[in-house]
Amino acid sequence: MIDADDKRKRFLERLARAGITEQQWARARGEYAPDLSGLDAPAAHQRLRALQEIGAQLHFAAVPRLQSMLADDAPVVARARRPIVFEVGMFALTVLQRLYRAAGRQADFGPVRVAKAANLVDVEGLAEFALGELTPERRTDVVARAEQDVADLIRPPAEDVKPVLAYRILQLLGRIDSRVEDLDPDTCLTPLQEEIFASQVASERPRPCIRIRTLGADRTVGWVFRDPRGEWVVDVSDHPLGQDAHDDIRWFMDHAPAGATSGDSTVALKALSEFLGKNFTVDILA
Repeated sequence: MIDADDKRKRFLERLARAGITEQQWARARGEYAPDLSGLDAPAAHQRLRALQEIGAQLHFAAVPRLQSMLADDAPVVARARRPIVFEVGMFALTVLQRLYRAAGRQADFGPVRVAKAANLVDVEGLAEFALGELTPERRTDVVARAEQDVADLIRPPAEDVKPVLAYRILQLLGRIDSRVEDLDPDTCLTPLQEEIFASQVASERPRPCIRIRTLGADRTVGWVFRDPRGEWVVDVSDHPLGQDAHDDIRWFMDHAPAGATSGDSTVALKALSEFLGKNFTVDILA
């Protein structure tokens, strides 16, 4: 278990690296009311954008409204590091967890519904397969209902209509893995989230590399290695501690002495592992 004082100390260190004072953080938490109007936007991707802004600005005052967003099952598309289709409510949960963790508070809400995302490249094929198992009448009914939901409740951008429709079909047919789970009071995560995060970094990466694990719990949260072009790859899970590791690594890459990260891979990985060692267990795999 991570001590609350240690959580606070580590968080303040990250604030300082980002150029944010503790006073600015306190003001952001409670001295003014955040604009929550975007959470009522008619389009799901607009609600997602509002959640991203609240999470980035650490609006702890938004917690009650964020809790009401947990029921938003509208699917949205992300095309960044892991191209997926996921539910707005899952991102609201992620923002809530980030705020609670940043404030050093234990989870005092739940149980919550959690749902797995679908890979963007697979979702349309999965929906087509599921529809193929239905009678023509049932298939027509499900597609019509999904199309109505997409038009009325989700309103995705034109480029996202097909994957969003496919995910909605899978939701209506009960083909999305979703569960109602309690949150761990210390990590503020659910068992399904832990399972998802672990799967993201389960396989070993090209050597030489470093494996980043949590202190105590011995949970892998990320890897660092060079790709065939010689570029550094920071491959972390979506676990909160994975995101902390990502921030620490980027800070190191930006502030390390000249040449510290551009020379021999093993030497660079050793320097990085020493830097990360105060907050993580780090293994160098040569």
